Amino acid sequence: MSAASSVAVIERLLAAINASDWEAYAAECSNTVISDEKPTGDKTVGVDAAVAAMQSWRLSTPDLYCEMVQALVSGDWVVTEITWEGTHTGTWEAQSGPIQPTGKWYKNSSCALWRIEAGKIAECRHYFDILNLKVQLGLIE
Repeated sequence: MSAASSVAVIERLLAAINASDWEAYAAECSNTVISDEKPTGDKTVGVDAAVAAMQSWRLSTPDLYCEMVQALVSGDWVVTEITWEGTHTGTWEAQSGPIQPTGKWYKNSSCALWRIEAGKIAECRHYFDILNLKVQLGLIE
């Protein structure tokens, strides 16, 4: 698979998130996709679990918007910088327990490592600054 094709898979996935198009999101993932949110410890295996986890983020931030800033491809792996922003108006189902809506807008950068197999996302390791996110939400000072 070419570098451009690998990046296009991720671009379509991010567009599906922005549109809350869960069928399109699932279509970009392998049935056994592994999603590992490093800062929170949340890990899912399987396309249905990955979709449910992303839907949970969307419920906590209904206006969630993500944008790829840049991408670097090496073999089966794509490394991306992504900006996430939105307003926390729904309950965030965090691993440590539910976080009630703060009504605050946030903008946070992340880095994700994506493994592409047969034109589908097989694995995602997502790193983001959870401390910065919690400060923006007013959860810590």
